[in-house]
Amino acid sequence: MNGHRCETTGLWVVDDFRTGCRIATTHRGPLDPPERLAGDDPAGWSRYDTPGSTVYISTDQEIAFAEVLSGYALTLGAIHPLQKDADFMGMALEEYLRSVDTEWGNQLGLGALAKHWRDRRRIYELTLGGTGWWVDVEHPDSVAAIRAGIGAQLHEERGLTQLTLAVAARRRPRSDGHGVRLDP
Repeated sequence: MNGHRCETTGLWVVDDFRTGCRIATTHRGPLDPPERLAGDDPAGWSRYDTPGSTVYISTDQEIAFAEVLSGYALTLGAIHPLQKDADFMGMALEEYLRSVDTEWGNQLGLGALAKHWRDRRRIYELTLGGTGWWVDVEHPDSVAAIRAGIGAQLHEERGLTQLTLAVAARRRPRSDGHGVRLDP
């Protein structure tokens, strides 16, 4: 995609993005993302959300699905969410997963998305009325602009010594809503 560096912000603005797709819940529709308020706990936000509303649009359906599903991926080194159930049953996790798979048979395979989840979402094809101010947050100029704009604040509040694309794309740690961190 073609773009340019914004002279005011330094962010990389995409010039030629006109059509794309978005995965969204049917009750919200394609252009009604949840509002994120500045005082909210960002642990439940998606990785690129900012205060206000963030709309994700991709040129590729597979990438749009991957972005939605990234929030459900198991974190490397994290305790499997069914470990407590396996422990309760007095079974090793692998044994417990096999027993669940056997019991459920062909109803729902491990790692499959439940019908309820699938039924509540759809893929929307969007055509924009014109080129807009779509920012490529992964472009090096955007990362540099973010670093220049809030780098000192990130260092002071988060202890970051540098801002890279890897740091910018990292998921926020999950919490229980009371400030207790759920991720190791």
